[in-house]
Amino acid sequence: MDKLKWITSKRKVKELIPYGYNPRVLTADKKKKLKASLEKFNLAEIPAINTDNTIVAGHQRIVVLMELGRGEETIDVRIPNRSLTEEEFKEYNLRSNISIGDWDVDLILQEFNTLDFDAIGLGIGSDLEDMLQEEEQLNQFQDDFKNITSTPEYPIVAKYNEKYNAIMIVAENTTDLTFLQTVLELDKESSYKSERIGQTHVLTAKKFQELWEKK
Repeated sequence: MDKLKWITSKRKVKELIPYGYNPRVLTADKKKKLKASLEKFNLAEIPAINTDNTIVAGHQRIVVLMELGRGEETIDVRIPNRSLTEEEFKEYNLRSNISIGDWDVDLILQEFNTLDFDAIGLGIGSDLEDMLQEEEQLNQFQDDFKNITSTPEYPIVAKYNEKYNAIMIVAENTTDLTFLQTVLELDKESSYKSERIGQTHVLTAKKFQELWEKK
């Protein structure tokens, strides 16, 4: 069997055949956002089809184009050099609908924060709000820290004091904190709350050893 190669060809929108078992569904809200994207940027990411014009990837874009009355329009499509097997078709259909990467919220906050993420449909607006709040709290803490004239002291946690040796793991963002809370089961531990520097969890060496041995 020949190795797959894809070329760009042209088809009318109405000539493309939807795959009857496409697992990707689109809510009314997401369809509205996709329609707005196509109207603003046109068809930047072109569909992939099989040699019989059956859509492999890009179903929702074709659906929206038809609803926009663009069925007679000729568009670019990607087509393989041979017909896909049923297994190849199904596998790529699924792969094309998988979001591989994760959001770098810090980078988005710095470089893309002028955009309306909810309107675009990214669904990360709440994450950015949390980041902004964390950044404001950090800036406030840094300002307060600069104004401290005496040597600052770490908070004393209930049940523990300075007579114990301690190892501190600093969670610098929400992702790190969530990871530590999960693997160390910190949400099950008592904690000390300080409004100025956040939340400090206490975990004994014996408890850590028990969790480690569960791995």
